[in-house]
This record gives sequence, C-alpha cells and structure tokens, in this order.
Amino acid sequence: MNQASFTLWQTIEQLAQQAPLTKAKIEQTLGSPLQLDKQDKHRTRWVGGEVALLDNVRIAQTGFTVLTKEHAARQSTVGLFLSGACIGRDDIEAQYGELLLVSAPRGRSLNETSVWESVRPWGQLRFAFKQNNPECLHSVSLVTAPSIPDQS
Repeated sequence: MNQASFTLWQTIEQLAQQAPLTKAKIEQTLGSPLQLDKQDKHRTRWVGGEVALLDNVRIAQTGFTVLTKEHAARQSTVGLFLSGACIGRDDIEAQYGELLLVSAPRGRSLNETSVWESVRPWGQLRFAFKQNNPECLHSVSLVTAPSIPDQS
C-alpha cells in the first residue's frame, strides 16, 4: 500500500487542478500505478491499488475511465473508492458547500448508492453513499468537462 502525505480533500483538489486528467497525472498525484483494466472503441479504463491518506482515510481502489468518440468530445472520470474513517455528508458540505442529490437508491439492492453532486468550474464532483451504509462516504468521482480532442 502506498502512503500519501495529504488528506482526501487535498487529493481531490490536486486532481481537479490537473484537469484534463490523464493516467500519468493520476499516477503522479496518488503515487500509485494504474493498470489497464478494459478497453474498447468507446472507453478505456485503468485501475489502481490502495493508497493510505491522512486522517485514517484509505483509497481502497482507484478507477480512471476515458470515454472516446472519434472527432467528438472526450470526457474522463476518476473514481476513488474509500475505506477507513467514516466521512459524512456534513464533512463534505463543510468543504464544498451544499450538495445536490442527483441519484437515489431504487430498492433493488443494498449496494445501490445515493449520489450527491457539487458542480465545479472543471466539471462535477460526486459523492456516493451506499444504501447499506448511508452515513459514510463510499466513493468520490471527479467528472471532468468534455474537451475537444486535438485534431492535429
């Protein structure tokens, strides 16, 4: 497990400042390599291992997905799946202000999540809470605004 010397909030801000995100930027920020997981004509996905943050928060897994469309917008998402200390919605709102509920469980599975969002200048910051543990943050996703690929 890699050890980072920053908090979850600092990790989020460091990643956000580097938009548009790339595999190399995420690896450098987290100090952890990403391995190719899946690739097809629509998307490429990499995953990374555990990273210990300050305050007993751990990134159990990192997922980075880039959607690709020929001659169209590119969008990337990095997901940080958490373990360790319980982070509540109040903690998140203290950092990012009021959150908007964008998705709620429909009762099909205890693994469904409630997703709360904060719109940022670079895209959306999403916070997911599993139905079977609604008080503790399960994952954070940074969804960057689509960018036009370089045509040169």
